[in-house]
Amino acid sequence: MNGAGRAGLFTARTGIGVPLLTDLYGKPWRPWLLFGGRRLQQTPFPPFGVLQLAPRSAFFVGAGQLDGSGNDTLSIPIPSSPALIGETFYLQAFIGPPWKLTNVEPVTLSGF
Repeated sequence: MNGAGRAGLFTARTGIGVPLLTDLYGKPWRPWLLFGGRRLQQTPFPPFGVLQLAPRSAFFVGAGQLDGSGNDTLSIPIPSSPALIGETFYLQAFIGPPWKLTNVEPVTLSGF
């Protein structure tokens, strides 16, 4: 995906013990920050957009830089704990400058 005109993220379906691949896109060479959360809460955050993660449940996941095509992929390790099957969390990135909040991606862990 070439995200030269917009910023966002996409995740592939994953299960316990399988890394979650998260694709980020936006303008080339821009830095990004990725956050996760257990709950959603829409909070206007001008001029950056809408923070969709509940601030009290949010946590830092990772950071990096988009490549010359405006893409990057982060591999997030998922533990092999059966207690995680069916659990859902949410991801949202902050990409810039100009800094913008992306869409939110829900992630529900399966047992495969």
